[in-house]
Parts: sequence; structure tokens; C-alpha cells
Amino acid sequence: MGKEKNAQWQANAQIQTGQKRGQASLEVMILFAAVLVMMLAVGVALPATTSSSENLRQVLMARQAVQEVVLAADEVFLVGEGASKTIWVEIPSGFDNRTSFIGNRTLDTEWKDRKLADLNMLSGGDIFAVSRAPMCGNWPEKYGKYRINVTYNATTVPHVTVNAKC
Repeated sequence: MGKEKNAQWQANAQIQTGQKRGQASLEVMILFAAVLVMMLAVGVALPATTSSSENLRQVLMARQAVQEVVLAADEVFLVGEGASKTIWVEIPSGFDNRTSFIGNRTLDTEWKDRKLADLNMLSGGDIFAVSRAPMCGNWPEKYGKYRINVTYNATTVPHVTVNAKC
């Protein structure tokens, strides 16, 4: 009889162990599925984050370019006749050259209104800064790093030319 109880006890132990093993593998599968879902969510969200950080980088690059041009124009204007300065400016790839300008969009306005440097970003709108000096000029046609000449122009109306003769 002791052998029968021992055999029955061993059979019950095997059944209980089998149930625990089955339950453990179900829990592992659920955990694996949860990790897979989280990885999928990160994989979907990551390209959007990368894209928005690239847009932010381009907007910051445009802001820096506009501010450098305006600061150079102010310095040259304060020094006066004969002053000139060469600066390096990096133009971002997402800018629209047709709607970007230095001075004013149209040249038929008065000189006192030609104090705006504007880079129009395709994804971020207008990035601009206002100079204390009247300016005229143009941005490079393509994106990249450029050397820009900022020169005092002592004509009838003193102004600063940026990368052009006007």
C-alpha cells in the first residue's frame, strides 16, 4: 500500500508540475507579446520624432543665418563709409529662395522700410530679423555654406548691401 500511495503521489506531482510549466509558458508568451507591441510602437513613433528634430534643426540653422546677416549689417552701418565684413552663413536645405529676401520683398518701398532679413522655410514659415540699418541684397540660390559680403554703400541714401549690388 505504501507503494500505491507513493506512485499516486508521484503522479499527482507530475500533473501539478505540468500545469505550472504550462502556466509559466503562457506568462512568458504574454510578456513577449507585450514587449513586441512596445517595440512596434517605438518603431512607428521614431521616424516622426526624427523628422520633427530635423525640421527643428533647419529652423535653428535659418534663425542663426538671419541673425548673422543682421548683426553684420548693423556693425557695418555703424562703422560707416568704407566698412565691409565677410561672414560665413549656412543656409538650410528646407528654405524657399523665391520668397526669401534681404531688405524687402519689393524694391519700391522707402529705404526706411528695408530693414528685414527673411528666410522662408518650407516647413517652418518665415524666419526673420530686423536690422537697424537699411539693407538690400539676396540670399544664395541653393542651400549650403556660403561666404557673404556685407558692405556699406554711401549713395544718396546710405545703406548696407548684402551679397549683391543694389
